[in-house]
Amino acid sequence: MMTIQAIRPQNETEEAVKGWLKTKSAQELRQFLATSWVASLLSSEAIEELHQELQQQEAAEYANEVGLD
Repeated sequence: MMTIQAIRPQNETEEAVKGWLKTKSAQELRQFLATSWVASLLSSEAIEELHQELQQQEAAEYANEVGLD
């Protein structure tokens, strides 16, 4: 029982973070990834992966907007 209670808040926090990220523009996310706070938490490889994922999402969104999908 204790394990389930310990996991649940983390999952709720992750969902809250995912929701927050979805409300941000690509520019805001790039600025966020460039902060020293993020750099202190994540490796440069992880930050680069996030940048690449953001670029892929932007490309997919653009393709949807112009009907290239």
